[in-house]
Amino acid sequence: MEMDRNKVYVPLVGLPVITWSLSTLQAAAAIDHLVLVHRVADADEIVNALELGEHDKLRAVVPGGASRTGSELAGLAVAETLLGDGEIELDDVIMIHDGARPFLTLDLIDRLIDGAAQHGGAIPGCASQRAMAQLSPDRSLTPLDLNRLRRVQTPQAFRAGALISAFEAARAVGFDGVDTAQVVERFGPPDVRIKVVDADRRNIKITVASDLVEAEAIAKSWTQAAWAEKIVSP
Repeated sequence: MEMDRNKVYVPLVGLPVITWSLSTLQAAAAIDHLVLVHRVADADEIVNALELGEHDKLRAVVPGGASRTGSELAGLAVAETLLGDGEIELDDVIMIHDGARPFLTLDLIDRLIDGAAQHGGAIPGCASQRAMAQLSPDRSLTPLDLNRLRRVQTPQAFRAGALISAFEAARAVGFDGVDTAQVVERFGPPDVRIKVVDADRRNIKITVASDLVEAEAIAKSWTQAAWAEKIVSP
């Protein structure tokens, strides 16, 4: 399989990648509003994808920025409007998800929201299965303790007030984070702790064409019941 377009619109068992996660988010009782951020060049693709499901929670579809952080800021601008209108509050939880991860579950969503409500932030992480080492300036390698490392996924969840203020501070200095958590960790309020919850091994990210093989296998066995399944550990 080859990807001749944005990976989030490549079909999995007849549905675009992004449609799978949108369907789960639509089904989540804990989620009231959805905001979809897309690449400017993909305006037509996103219209076609949205025709394939129910999206009554979708509040806005907005073009993203030139970087990950820029795109997150575009989505958060809608959240600020909802905040100003009184439709969300500062202590409500906002989740940011990568559309290239089609197989999130209601269980993962609920655990992240609970973690963020309690600690200020929560991200899914799983143990690394591969040996890793740190490269020193003299080019020597120091093995790292895998028990202390986690591979991080999305969605990543944070209290609205902390998330918005962190991104405003990051924008002021032109900082682009590798993910949402890095921005909040660097610029968020000091009382925010980012809890790592157990990830689900099915919550894979489609990055290259070969990832579609695994994704197709999961999609063929994925039903609406899978939304509510408990975590499948790595």
